[in-house]
Amino acid sequence: MTAREEIFSKLADLDDHFADIFLQTSSEDDALNEEALNAMRRLTLAHRIIPVACGSALRSAETVSPVLDLVINCLPCPTEKNGLVNKVFGSDLSALVYKIGHDKRLGQLAYTRIYTGEIKHMDSLYNANKDSVENKFNVHIPYSDQLQLTSSVKAGNIAVLTGMKSTTTGDTLVANRRAAEMASERRLKLIDKDLAGAHNLFFQTAKSHSEHPVGSVKSVLLAGIEAPDPVYFCTVEAPSEAANALQELAVEDPSLQVRYDNELGQTIIGAMGELHIEVIRDRLRRDYGLNVFIGSLQVAYREVIENEVRNTTSFKCYIW
Repeated sequence: MTAREEIFSKLADLDDHFADIFLQTSSEDDALNEEALNAMRRLTLAHRIIPVACGSALRSAETVSPVLDLVINCLPCPTEKNGLVNKVFGSDLSALVYKIGHDKRLGQLAYTRIYTGEIKHMDSLYNANKDSVENKFNVHIPYSDQLQLTSSVKAGNIAVLTGMKSTTTGDTLVANRRAAEMASERRLKLIDKDLAGAHNLFFQTAKSHSEHPVGSVKSVLLAGIEAPDPVYFCTVEAPSEAANALQELAVEDPSLQVRYDNELGQTIIGAMGELHIEVIRDRLRRDYGLNVFIGSLQVAYREVIENEVRNTTSFKCYIW
């Protein structure tokens, strides 16, 4: 039995519709390939199989194409898996900023996944996390490391936004404040049966501390990226211009924390380990041309009272 026939045989064991076609069709018939892809798609959406594609982009860039074809053929499109999002936002815009980058010419790049609606060039957006409005931004479509300016990007695509002032990784973008409030109202009307199909999508209520009392629900947040707390700390000795570079890296990488300790007079960075620190140092050298020294963290020791102590002293004063 050839490998092709073995794959078809295993698909037939899992999918009855494909099994009927497989028994009635010759295994050498090319029409069986399309039916096999349809069966793989059904089984993948049902979480019964996991397609695996092997290749080496380093040695042969052509192997990237079959992987992308497999993504299109087997993975769900937004209309098939964003049912819960569609119930909450409807046709209004909902998008999640999942990555922040920097470009020397364009400035900060906000990589955004659009769940519903459409993002238009030079439009305005409401940041539900920051309770702020972003105006007059540019919309690009990424092609590898090239960005192409476009008029709009619709649901299911990735957009790169430039000119954003306060948006960071994990922020939810909607059309306006009213759309956020309407989405919150729809979210509260959902029942447990609707939420059962949420998969890894998680909604969280946002509170505006400036205009609304604490506890009032005014918008819905998409599940962002939860950055773990740093576990490795060290000091950085670098030129003064390295401060801006470190802040940019901290914006791009939420797991990186940068702070200046006034008591120690040192810049302290928190990361996930030594390898993470090496990556940061390499990026400072490669992208910013900065040679920095990474040192061990100094500890400011203090004397404290641990136990209760009682002491009696007599003071005598003589007046002559």
